[in-house]
Amino acid sequence: MTSTLRPQIEILVKLQNIESEINSIRAKLSELPGKVNQLDNNLKESERQVVDETTRIDDLKKGYRALEMETETTLAKIAKSEEKLTSVKTNKEYRSSLKEIDDLKEKNSKIEDDMLACLDMIEEAEGHVGVIKRQHAGLAAHIAGEKSDLDRLKKENESRLSALEAEWREISPTLDSELMERFTIVKGQQNGGLAVVPVSDEVCLGCHMNVPPQLYNDLQRYDKLHICPNCHRIIFWQPKNN
Repeated sequence: MTSTLRPQIEILVKLQNIESEINSIRAKLSELPGKVNQLDNNLKESERQVVDETTRIDDLKKGYRALEMETETTLAKIAKSEEKLTSVKTNKEYRSSLKEIDDLKEKNSKIEDDMLACLDMIEEAEGHVGVIKRQHAGLAAHIAGEKSDLDRLKKENESRLSALEAEWREISPTLDSELMERFTIVKGQQNGGLAVVPVSDEVCLGCHMNVPPQLYNDLQRYDKLHICPNCHRIIFWQPKNN
């Protein structure tokens, strides 16, 4: 492995870059269902607001119809009481009938006030539901666009992921088995972090600590595999400005 270490390190770095991009893409893909669900939930909430406001208008109209029926009943009672008034025989009965008519008229007046208030509420609610429906239509169009973008992003990422996995399968057999084993061990120790990092100007770019001068010199010869004494990553020499 000594005579071919440098190209092997280059292969190893390339594999690591492929793995890093694969992990990044998989992370993005794992987030997409949650984003789609959030968009769906936002749309459902908007739909619920439209339904709630429409139901409120229906309830107001039912209430108005109930008031209409009540005022019709009251007017019928007034007419009956007025007809009865013509046949009373005593002042007491006459006064009682007049009071009954006045009470019914007062009640009917209150019902008519409630009907007018109900009409105002219906008009206001219908205006409000119109605004909500327009907002919902705009949100639905926006969400459809967002979901289309997410679907396109999903397909692009899946395509790129497939290409990277194919590239990994093509390149990985060209890496020395001992180096691959060491790479796998170090990668596991780094909890998914970089396992292979360059050293430049005597500084490990993984932990940003200085390496011993002799180790720095040894790295430049590429005669054996070296591990950073501080972060325990696989290290290789990288010239300045590279």
